[in-house]
Amino acid sequence: MPGRQDQGECDFVKPVCTPCKQSRRPCTGTGRALVFKTTTIATNGQPTTSTSTFGAAPLVTQSRAAAQLDAVAEQERHIGFFWAAYLPNGEPFPDEASRYTTCGWTRIVREMCESHATTTGTESTTDLVRLAVVANSLCMLGSQHREPRMVDDGHQVYGRALQKMRAALQRFESTETKKLALLLTSRLLTMFTLLFGRDATDRGPPSTAQGEAWVGLNAGEMALLLSSRPEAYQTGDAHQVFVDTRLHLFLPYLISKSRTSLSRPDWMTVPWAVVPKTPLDRLIDHIGHIPALVEDLTAINSNETLSEKDKRIAKHGLRPRYSAFVAEMKDWFDDVVPGFGIEELLAIGKTKKRKRASEGSSSVLELAKAHTLVLFWATCLLFRGGLLQVLDEDGDIPPEFVNMRAIRYNMLKIMSSVFFSPSSKLTASWYSINIALFPLRIAMGTVGRNDGDDGDSGHGDIDTCPLSPAEIELMASISNECKARGVASFLNSMGQYLSEGDAKE
Repeated sequence: MPGRQDQGECDFVKPVCTPCKQSRRPCTGTGRALVFKTTTIATNGQPTTSTSTFGAAPLVTQSRAAAQLDAVAEQERHIGFFWAAYLPNGEPFPDEASRYTTCGWTRIVREMCESHATTTGTESTTDLVRLAVVANSLCMLGSQHREPRMVDDGHQVYGRALQKMRAALQRFESTETKKLALLLTSRLLTMFTLLFGRDATDRGPPSTAQGEAWVGLNAGEMALLLSSRPEAYQTGDAHQVFVDTRLHLFLPYLISKSRTSLSRPDWMTVPWAVVPKTPLDRLIDHIGHIPALVEDLTAINSNETLSEKDKRIAKHGLRPRYSAFVAEMKDWFDDVVPGFGIEELLAIGKTKKRKRASEGSSSVLELAKAHTLVLFWATCLLFRGGLLQVLDEDGDIPPEFVNMRAIRYNMLKIMSSVFFSPSSKLTASWYSINIALFPLRIAMGTVGRNDGDDGDSGHGDIDTCPLSPAEIELMASISNECKARGVASFLNSMGQYLSEGDAKE
């Protein structure tokens, strides 16, 4: 059952809403958080209840333009623009792409929007999906044409969608169609928070607010997902939504270094009893094991009752699990990546003379494979410090897993040419920006200020090194595109959030 936390409701007054102005807190339009409680059956057969915040539910003062969006025809216009702006080339993904990137959910959202347009009747959860699409569309359009009023309208529609989400959860009925609609609405609202969560008119210093809002929405989505058993996600649209949702639900737990229910054996196996795992599914499995590994290492490092000798002994006890993780990652890499054509991906955008099928499915497949590859490298960077602490004594780690300079350069090179190039309809899509932001944040987190630290000595907790001249050039290109899209604030906010380490399960 949902409840509410004791915060003021956002009224979207510009430039700072009334509750935020009164409390002198950063204004992100996140308003009052929704608490979503789910009951699941534990291994001992007893019901257990978990509580998670689910974003926000602001009361919104609408502009006339935003109010007009209740008209189906007006919604259809903005939904059409969303697909044109979000999808690479504005076209649906080829089926093969879903093996390498989290794109299958877009087909389901599109079908929901189209089926709603041909039916009439009372308001349904499908209306929530459409409203969340429209909110994103307005901000995408406003960003493209430098129209602040349109961006404001997008924030207002986002607030309406959060309100309706709260109402839908209060009368929640656990049917597959309604739950999928709520999960997809949550995904779209989380994406909105990531891309547009900080008002474009807010010129204040970076804060953790946008990162916190993103983590809060993820927590609510996790609670909703776990309110069904793993068997519910074995086939059809439910399976597709589940496999496309796992990745961004794992991310807050990577930050907080804490275990998550999605890493339990049943959640890692049962949903694939019918449909085989894709290369991306297998990689996400490995990513999902990291929070528990890091949590156990952190517990050793933070235990003040242990001597340094005892800590070394305790870390040695982690070696079998860490070695197994490295072996599984290497097996995955050797099985999947050689067929990607890494050199070709790195060469994209190197010369304008190169003829590419940039309007066809082959280039979209390149984008999908690049996403998988960047995720692998981001995982290596994120877990590098832990691997070095536990395994480095005997050189048990393949150098390609911990060579920070090589990994980071390759990530930035592919991001610059595949995800953040403004010269291609393929790479300039909002989808490309969306899937690249978190790996980019991980890469940015490895930039050190100590010129004497090469990041490759392989000792202790070294996990940063300064950018090389080539990396500086690549990072500048990416930063310019982020600023042009207005998404740099998420990177800054997540930087603040990561540094404070406040993510919680």
